[in-house]
Amino acid sequence: MAKQKTQELDFDLKKAIKRLHREALAAGALPKDHPHARSPFAVADAHQHGVGPVRCAKNPCRLAGLCLALYEVIQYKHDVEHLKPVIEAARQTEQVRNWLGTSGSEYVAALTKLLKYAKKQHAHAAASTVIPRTHEHALLCVQPARVLHRLTALLASLENFDDRLRKIAWSRTLHQRSDQRRADLLLQAVWQHLDWGGLTYEEIFELVPSSTKPANVKDAVRDRVRKGRRKARSLFPRELHPKLATPPTVSRARRRRSKVEKPKTGRSST
Repeated sequence: MAKQKTQELDFDLKKAIKRLHREALAAGALPKDHPHARSPFAVADAHQHGVGPVRCAKNPCRLAGLCLALYEVIQYKHDVEHLKPVIEAARQTEQVRNWLGTSGSEYVAALTKLLKYAKKQHAHAAASTVIPRTHEHALLCVQPARVLHRLTALLASLENFDDRLRKIAWSRTLHQRSDQRRADLLLQAVWQHLDWGGLTYEEIFELVPSSTKPANVKDAVRDRVRKGRRKARSLFPRELHPKLATPPTVSRARRRRSKVEKPKTGRSST
């Protein structure tokens, strides 16, 4: 299962972890001689940008972008490896629900017609005194009604079941149904984190390249970063900390405007 999911990605997961780990260390996530510096997870968790003991207010923050991108791929890898039964159950449940929505609907329609037919046959057999036992009541009336009831109950019990199972995973990539494009969603999330950290589009692609190099790297990265901005990422430090969201230049501009627009007050001379 883990191998299959990794191959679906639009980039090399292991290489991405290695490069992001190395770059985050170079940016100062942990000292290189730190006992946990060799752990990608420890490095990713070293700079939470306003969460926990670290209260960084830089915006953009290169180190935060690198750590968040690293955290994203590590959590995806962890979920795929440690939630195999959950992910597989969600996939199979989705397939059953899809079947019930297509062939299952046809089956329900066939059983409904059978029950209508059986009801007429039952009434005819009950009224006839000439030919006994021409109606198979248990087969045509009882069993179809029982199957229809259980099928309806199964459909009700499966409602949102696969979605709820997928939500156990931390990675938003694994929250997606199979009919949605998963292959490049994790890469989109990683690029969005790096963009949030202030890296250039060229730097982003060089650090975590897609499996196929586009003709125009800058446009390709920009388009994917801007597409579904909130959907791909699993962490939203800027949204969780709105005071860190406004760049200092914007804040200064707003303060200047407010000073200009604010009417001067003072004592009037008499």
